Amino acid sequence: MAQSKKASPRIGRAATAKPVARGVSGGKPVSWERLVSWHPACHLVTGEYEADRVDRLKLLGRLIVALRAKGDWAIRVSRDRGRLLVQAAFEDENDGLRLTEVVGAKPVRRYVGWATQQEFEFTPEVAERLRKALMLT
Repeated sequence: MAQSKKASPRIGRAATAKPVARGVSGGKPVSWERLVSWHPACHLVTGEYEADRVDRLKLLGRLIVALRAKGDWAIRVSRDRGRLLVQAAFEDENDGLRLTEVVGAKPVRRYVGWATQQEFEFTPEVAERLRKALMLT
């Protein structure tokens, strides 16, 4: 007697999407792609800068660690219409707001799909102020 095969249900994107617990990484950085797939409406903080020798990505990462982010977060270097950007995205709005307060970012509505957006000028003077503040922690 031949066994009949049951037709397996079609598995699409919605069926395979698993709910992700808050702060899966425990406040540690995750890849940008992973963060935006886990938490599509994140909170974005962007620093615009001119090309120089300052490692803003490393500096911003150290600052976020010092601020003890509670939720998932990611950082990246990007370009937008010729502008150089270092961007931080946060699952938890309070993590983003703490960074915003330290760097002096202001609200913007430049990018689609983010729950909140803040932007600041990441000048060499701001970088030096952050470097000094990190030495005190």
